[in-house]
Amino acid sequence: MADPAAAGPKITGVGLSHKSPQVEDGVRFRLQPIAGVHLDARPYQMAAVDLGDLKSVYLFSVIAAFVLLVACINFMNLATARAGLRAKEVGLRKVFGAERRQLIRQFLGESLFLSLVGMLFGVLLVVTVLPAFNAFAQKEFTAAELFSPPILAGLGLIILLTGFGAGIFPAFVLSSFEPVRTIRGKLGSGTQGQTLRKGLVIVQFSIAVFMIIGIIVVVRQIEYLKNKDLGFNREMLLVVPARGARNDAIKNRILLNPNVKSVSFDLAIPGQFTPDDTFVPEGRNQDETFRTSSFTVGYDFLKTYEIDLLWGRDFSPEFPTDAQEGLIINETAARQRGSSFRSPASSSRPSFWPTSSLGPWHSIS
Repeated sequence: MADPAAAGPKITGVGLSHKSPQVEDGVRFRLQPIAGVHLDARPYQMAAVDLGDLKSVYLFSVIAAFVLLVACINFMNLATARAGLRAKEVGLRKVFGAERRQLIRQFLGESLFLSLVGMLFGVLLVVTVLPAFNAFAQKEFTAAELFSPPILAGLGLIILLTGFGAGIFPAFVLSSFEPVRTIRGKLGSGTQGQTLRKGLVIVQFSIAVFMIIGIIVVVRQIEYLKNKDLGFNREMLLVVPARGARNDAIKNRILLNPNVKSVSFDLAIPGQFTPDDTFVPEGRNQDETFRTSSFTVGYDFLKTYEIDLLWGRDFSPEFPTDAQEGLIINETAARQRGSSFRSPASSSRPSFWPTSSLGPWHSIS
């Protein structure tokens, strides 16, 4: 049976032996399980499809763990702060022969029971809001998926960890009371585990402040993304992945639909990952190159995206040279690098003069 980890380098070696330009430029092959594609989208950065991100899964898992930790700390603080209410119960049980380990088991059992009840309420809440979540996130999760063996095993593990984690400290504190002192009412309320309780409160508030700051940052970033002028109109814009020929016949056929205002072809959409190209500013040496992101577009691209031109003109079929030499840069590139560039691969070719210039936020360079 072939080793998947070793197969990729072997395929890469075959490409090198056949002098593949892509492999010689640094492309490397690796095998990836189909089930791992959704959360590992590294080979599909240019794909016009929605892919998952394993980093997001880790991030939300950490946030959930912090929330659960704060809840456990709350339970421990409340349980130990209310120790005086159960002190006489502990004292009487010890007088009648109860051992400390029996009391510890009792308090841990109570903590596990509360953890179980909380989990049941949580599952009920998830099942209730699942239809609304599916409509919001455009997903198709079902309640039956919550009861699959892996999910149930995970929920059981969370119940055990939460129950023992939140109940272990109160159990040892409550079971340590002396019978005589508790019956006489000389417990000395507040003296048991004060240092640890204060430390837990500090940790709890630190986590809460950290999460509040994180929420504020995320909300401001989302508002920034929603309100930032992207330089093009994304409303009522439909991007359809296409394979095969892109020609005027297809374009004209689509334009026959009276609901379609404009059609264009492109190899990427603004904001999507695109490869870099290398240029040399006019009048500079060959080694004074700089790299900038760029992609190929068809006629009427700016019209379709409603991108405004600061000066110059759009690509036009009336100028045959546009297909080979036409170039549109954004304002940032024009300001930083000047307005004329040439390809370093062939210094004898005519200079690439920008056909026009866009605003500073566009990813066309």
